[in-house]
Amino acid sequence: MGKHKLGVPRIAFEYIKSNSFRVMHADGVHGGVSPRLDIHMAVFTERAPFPKEIYHFLKPDGMLGAEDFPNRKGRKGFIREIDADIIMDVQVAKVLVTWLNDKIKQVEDILAVRKENLP
Repeated sequence: MGKHKLGVPRIAFEYIKSNSFRVMHADGVHGGVSPRLDIHMAVFTERAPFPKEIYHFLKPDGMLGAEDFPNRKGRKGFIREIDADIIMDVQVAKVLVTWLNDKIKQVEDILAVRKENLP
């Protein structure tokens, strides 16, 4: 704890990455309210499924030819892979909303300036 040069009390926070820290891309969220009235938000990425099994035709010279696509085996549709489930109380959720709104405004301001500077 210390004081700012203007004499206002202040406290320092140091950010340290945990051993499980990683960067995640989010395509969306899914969640709701828990029985304890916490908010949970599962962050997911979307992608096409990887095939479980594929077949290729062989050319007469033994080289790999085109895929026999109709016989591909695997999941249909798209995959939503859940990367993290974040649980927070209402106060933290309000802080998150405020923070997100601030970042959205920053991006919109930057895009507006870029648009103004287009020839």
